[in-house]
Amino acid sequence: MKKMKITKILASLLLVFVLGVAPTVTLAEPTETQEGTVLPKPSVPTPVVDEAGLFSSSVKSQLIDSLKALSNFNGSQVVIVTVNSLNGLDKSEYAYTLGDEWGIGQKGTDNGVVILIKPKTGDTAEGKGQVFIATGRGSEGVLTDAFCSDLVNDVMIPKFKENDYEGAVLEVVKIIAPMMRGEYSMDDYLKKKKQEDAVTAWMGSTFCCLWPFLLIFWYYFLRRTYIPKRRFTYTGSGSSWSSRYYDDDDYGSSRSSSSWSSSSSSGGGYSYGGGSFGGGGAGGSW
Repeated sequence: MKKMKITKILASLLLVFVLGVAPTVTLAEPTETQEGTVLPKPSVPTPVVDEAGLFSSSVKSQLIDSLKALSNFNGSQVVIVTVNSLNGLDKSEYAYTLGDEWGIGQKGTDNGVVILIKPKTGDTAEGKGQVFIATGRGSEGVLTDAFCSDLVNDVMIPKFKENDYEGAVLEVVKIIAPMMRGEYSMDDYLKKKKQEDAVTAWMGSTFCCLWPFLLIFWYYFLRRTYIPKRRFTYTGSGSSWSSRYYDDDDYGSSRSSSSWSSSSSSGGGYSYGGGSFGGGGAGGSW
């Protein structure tokens, strides 16, 4: 009799445990860090989704303004996404899946680009930094796989290794946004870059040979001839002082400095256009 009571008590406790735990298990909602998934589409579409927190507010605003202006110009969409984890996916698969699920680019023209960045967090395989530029079918003619590879390996990763994520992304957007607006082609850019590299190399080698003579020339000629002596005037009162300087040949006319400012606008609303991705692009790791 006592044995039967113990059995009933144990059965009751087991039932209570199952009823209390089972609903928690069956009703669990998937999260954005679930294996095999990408970030959910933002409720408010934006060209910059910085989950990893790599950009300052000013740089983020600058990127958003530039990429919104591109989208408003001809519908081309470049979306920059930073993540803390690829959730078990390859970087290319993550970028393509995200581009398709979010619908980046315009439906029918598929002129979207995803720049996916997972920052380096350690020397292990999981901590390795990852980057991928995915192009929609309509963008592959403007940004070929080989060109995307050059951008990743020659522009982005060298800056990433110095922890300069902002500089890398700003430089890439500066390159590809005018190309997607049709201001110049990829061939035009490569030709211009080759010329600039040649000029830079020539100037570097020339300066290395001539800098001692230039230093002597500056000291004995320019410094004694063109740099004016400074005469200071008191323009303040009490303990507050300020100074201006004048040329000996033109005393009485003060120097002035110039300043510049720039402004930008977001160019109205922004929404993803329903584009899709076909496997173009390139990536790398560091």
